[in-house]
Amino acid sequence: MKEELLKSVAQPMQVFFAPFGLFLLNVAFSFAFIILFLITGFGVYMWIPIVMFIFLHFIAVIIGKNEPHIDNIIASRKNIRARTKNLIREKGNKFTA
Repeated sequence: MKEELLKSVAQPMQVFFAPFGLFLLNVAFSFAFIILFLITGFGVYMWIPIVMFIFLHFIAVIIGKNEPHIDNIIASRKNIRARTKNLIREKGNKFTA
């Protein structure tokens, strides 16, 4: 049991060697781009979003090689500017016990 836990922490989820979060962003961006091409009538040039998907996936693989925990870093960055509610009226953002 301990080995499974350590493995899941040490090796985050990947899809085709890219971090899972970056892969999902890539899929969402490429899907939106494909829909945009179909709506505007540029369906003939459908190879552009496909090539861009592959290129962005290679970039995600490179980023994942350098920093395998990039998903956790991005998830923690969005909570940095969270405000706390002060129990005592003071200037600024204070933590009280």
